[in-house]
Amino acid sequence: MKRRYTQLAVSAGLAVCLAACNTKTIYDSFEHIDTNGWERGDTLCFTIPSLESAGTYTEQVGLRTTGLYPFMSLTLIVEQTIFPLGKTLSDTIVCHLTNANGTSLGRGISTFQYDFDVRVLNLYKADSISVSIHHHMRREVLPGIVDVGFQVSKE
Repeated sequence: MKRRYTQLAVSAGLAVCLAACNTKTIYDSFEHIDTNGWERGDTLCFTIPSLESAGTYTEQVGLRTTGLYPFMSLTLIVEQTIFPLGKTLSDTIVCHLTNANGTSLGRGISTFQYDFDVRVLNLYKADSISVSIHHHMRREVLPGIVDVGFQVSKE
């Protein structure tokens, strides 16, 4: 009986390793926001290194908040430059964080995680991307935002 459990444990571990090795995420990084709040002038920067292969890539912004965030949504400006062409793209992302009743749409209990689509890009081998993100809200300082991240995955 003990041998059977060992075999099951090894099989389960192997399945997890294979699934982890099969990920299509090529970049995933978060920047921590100061506990005093995210100031309008604070721009977060992410640098995606040269791609190993050409293809179609999806981009997402990740967001972590606490109950101290006072609004139902957040508007972000995502600007990126693709090198070596120097092509510049700009997106305005409206991040809906709660439903009409004020219930969080994110995952979590005291800190909530959200993911928002930015765009789909066709990129070439050796392309790299420089990304900057800042908020576009009327309030100068936004409390309750813990981290902002950027993710790139190959389709």
